[in-house]
Amino acid sequence: MTVSAETRRLSSEHVTVESLRGLGARRATAEIRVDDVRNLSTAEAFRTVEVTRARDRDEEHLRLILCNPFAAAQREVLAQRARENPDLSGPRIALTLPARVVSANRGAAVGGSRVIWKMTLLEYALADALDLDVRYAAPVHASDPTTGRPRRSQ
Repeated sequence: MTVSAETRRLSSEHVTVESLRGLGARRATAEIRVDDVRNLSTAEAFRTVEVTRARDRDEEHLRLILCNPFAAAQREVLAQRARENPDLSGPRIALTLPARVVSANRGAAVGGSRVIWKMTLLEYALADALDLDVRYAAPVHASDPTTGRPRRSQ
């Protein structure tokens, strides 16, 4: 894939690629910005990602379910490669949220408003879907989680 083709695949009217660079060995890193995380799947690369966001008192709860886009045969080839090379890393997903992270699942690294999930290539290849869950302090001027628009003063 070319950088321009990958940029198109990662972009939509709601998703903007801020940086994209190849890391070699068919790996890349991209930094993207989303106007509302619930619109992430409007970009072709994220069509298999389901996002839910809800507010629970003074916390926001964000859940991403990443459905594995590979067919069973492709996933088995990937799993075999991972078994032969156990040091190969799988996806690394990092989010910067609008406020301090309270908790995250799957042993994610948490620091301030940032959460990072890492997984092995084997774990990724064998999973039908990856469930990523994070709770963070609701921003003082939080938007309405149903509309994404700023809340009006009462």
